[in-house]
Amino acid sequence: MIEEFCVRATSKVGEPTGGAGDTYALVDSVLIDPFGRPIAIIEAKRSTRDPLEGERQASDYADDIRAEHGVAPFIFLANGDEIWFWHRQHHLPISRIGCRLERQLRRS
Repeated sequence: MIEEFCVRATSKVGEPTGGAGDTYALVDSVLIDPFGRPIAIIEAKRSTRDPLEGERQASDYADDIRAEHGVAPFIFLANGDEIWFWHRQHHLPISRIGCRLERQLRRS
């Protein structure tokens, strides 16, 4: 796992770098597969906030990772009390995470 993973932003979430017009975004945490590909992102919110408040931000990060790395990562939305899982190609965020998740991550 990498905390504060830097990705070139193609959406509104990035911060200007002052360079050649590139903007970058820092994803809270990213899970990396054995080949170095980002396969899942974790968008963390404070425990006083609803984890689903990070849905748009996480979606933008996932789009940026796909554009840069060619991988559509899974998304985890968390606030310390709840964890939501979102596989954007197949369903809306779900709050129940079971052992099936590990098999899904391995298939990507």
